[in-house]
Amino acid sequence: MGSQAERRALIDFKRGLTIVANRLVLWTSEEEECCNWIGVGCDNSTGHIVKLDLDGMFTTGEIGYSLFELKYLSHLDLSSNNFHKIPDFIGSLSELTYLDLSYNPFTGIIPHQLGNISMLLYLDPDFIYLHSLKSNNLEWLSHLFSLKSLKIGSTNFTKATNWLQVIQYHPSLSVLHFDHCDFPEVDPSSLSHFNSSNSLSVLQLTSSTLQPSTFPLLLNLSRKFVELDFSDNCFSG
Repeated sequence: MGSQAERRALIDFKRGLTIVANRLVLWTSEEEECCNWIGVGCDNSTGHIVKLDLDGMFTTGEIGYSLFELKYLSHLDLSSNNFHKIPDFIGSLSELTYLDLSYNPFTGIIPHQLGNISMLLYLDPDFIYLHSLKSNNLEWLSHLFSLKSLKIGSTNFTKATNWLQVIQYHPSLSVLHFDHCDFPEVDPSSLSHFNSSNSLSVLQLTSSTLQPSTFPLLLNLSRKFVELDFSDNCFSG
């Protein structure tokens, strides 16, 4: 089904693309039943669009503001495309529980507005180009109270001095991947006590730049680790 506003939002989103995947050719105003469009999923009861999966479409252009009109969207997968900027408005998609932005050539700052998606369970902004993105503060992560899995890569965190503290006190995070990232030195006094995480069980921090003093702090993040991977790291200092 899908409402008129939701159908228009998808058509406007398509218009903002400069290279459109062949699989999106049926996204037209003539085709009224947008729930049948490739990549679109609707709730069986309400008919509203709740899922948009454009994984591997290899589209190029902007992530258009028209997606804001998809008020009931809970699953958004834009992975493996050619988008260059994470728009701030994604933080206003308040119903999202799943957000995959991986394998896009994003540049710039990770928007702190992501911290507004309080229902988010899964977040994957694992990027293509090394250190093409920056995050100067990870405070936004502490507002994602329900988040279970975070996978982020190719990001410069050298100004995010609170990164380890935010992770240590996150209430629900169980899977954390940081790959190809740069991190600052951690002040041990900012961590009031060890093993404070009651949820973190998988920590993968590979091919990154760390201070040697950070390694023992990582080992003491949680009492529930079942998987640790610190391979191919470059210890500086």
